[in-house]
Amino acid sequence: MTSAPLTPWDYHVVKRLFQHTFLCNEDKNFVKAWKHRHPTASVGYWVEDVLVGATIVQHKTLEYIFIHPAFQNQGIGTILLNTVLNNCSTIYLTAVKDQAVRSWYKKHGFEQTGEDTFVRVPVLNPSTHTKVNGPISTPVETEPLMATHGCSIC
Repeated sequence: MTSAPLTPWDYHVVKRLFQHTFLCNEDKNFVKAWKHRHPTASVGYWVEDVLVGATIVQHKTLEYIFIHPAFQNQGIGTILLNTVLNNCSTIYLTAVKDQAVRSWYKKHGFEQTGEDTFVRVPVLNPSTHTKVNGPISTPVETEPLMATHGCSIC
């Protein structure tokens, strides 16, 4: 089991996993997000050379995080999300309507800033000014959330 940044050669396998996970044939934002993905925060997770999960980050927005259904609830999403958080000090997302997914994001330190928008910013220790893991205590005004994907389930 290993995670690594996604490369241009991973495109077709990532797209197939995306389509299988979300049961979507095409998502117009997927191609855009792929082309403009963050070089180190967009990562894949492989089990025995098979891609089972991925994240696509565009600018400061977590556009997609998806795990093959057979590998869900095994901590792979948390591993991928932690990789994103280690590479992006502030990250935005638009959450799906599913309350369990929203709770998962909140558990990982995201704060809801709008009806469907969430943000996670680093928490700073006031005395050392270093990052601290954990949820933020108050929403922080930062740049506006960028457009997110249009998959019908989200």
